[in-house]
Amino acid sequence: MLLYSKLLQPMILAVCWLICSLAAASNGQYENCDLKRASEAILNLGAGELIPQRIIDNCSSELVAKLIVQRLRNEEKRSSGELKFNEIRVQIQFDEKYIVSISSKGFLNQHQLGFSAASLAPESRAKLENKLSGLKLESTYKPGLTSNNSLRPKYAYVAGVGKSGQNNRYRNDYGNVVAEFEDSVLERTTFTAGDSLATAAMEADYDPRTSIWKYTLSESVSTAHTLSYARRDTLVIPESSSSGQSLEDCHYWEAQIWGELRIEKDVKQFLVGCPGLDATSAKGIEALKQTGKPVYRCALSKDGSRMIGTSRVF
Repeated sequence: MLLYSKLLQPMILAVCWLICSLAAASNGQYENCDLKRASEAILNLGAGELIPQRIIDNCSSELVAKLIVQRLRNEEKRSSGELKFNEIRVQIQFDEKYIVSISSKGFLNQHQLGFSAASLAPESRAKLENKLSGLKLESTYKPGLTSNNSLRPKYAYVAGVGKSGQNNRYRNDYGNVVAEFEDSVLERTTFTAGDSLATAAMEADYDPRTSIWKYTLSESVSTAHTLSYARRDTLVIPESSSSGQSLEDCHYWEAQIWGELRIEKDVKQFLVGCPGLDATSAKGIEALKQTGKPVYRCALSKDGSRMIGTSRVF
């Protein structure tokens, strides 16, 4: 009986976590969202099936995002192993000129914005995101400020990854401010070894008139990885994972944060002055202060494993 109880305990905790987190995500703002029906519908969808539009329209994007990730977790119970990190801290870079806009509208993806700091490929991204989620997010893709695109991920990365924290250099072309997210965001985050689009793309076609790229994606793209229930520093590696590389040696892990992403509830702190990035102006620092979130100057830790906040600016 004791052994049976120990085996059931992680499952019971997982169910309790899901119920509590989904209730929090609904937050009373979506009166037409039937939490029970939404959960049953999404968790029971087959591979590649369409998420009912009424759920996306009537429920918060955070709630639907958590259900998408939970469904992936359920699929990954048939796992072949786990990958343990030193820690998992999810960060995103942006240019200081967007601080006020992000404070007002939240972090938006290229489907919503119509532009990107990387390659602009909305239709290809949409197809890839369906593959990463294991589901179809809409019957016909449409760009713009839609509920479906609010659900689609915002692309970030894992800071200090792998056994020795190799991913510790920031690229200046993505912006000079780093936002680090709260652990609660991990409940609706998926992960891929390397850049998801670059890894999946087989051919690329660029249209100079629209500045849009179209990629032919590999048919063998796997669903994204999710976090282990028991350990927040560990990814579950499903049997279907076929990256062809040693995941332990991957220097860059992309993070896809699904659902609405806002400074006031999702950002833990900002980092400025990170090695490799342009300095943040006094005006930019002041705009960050106005968000009410801590602002730190960052540097490489003594053991070289991660970027840390060394002195608080605000």
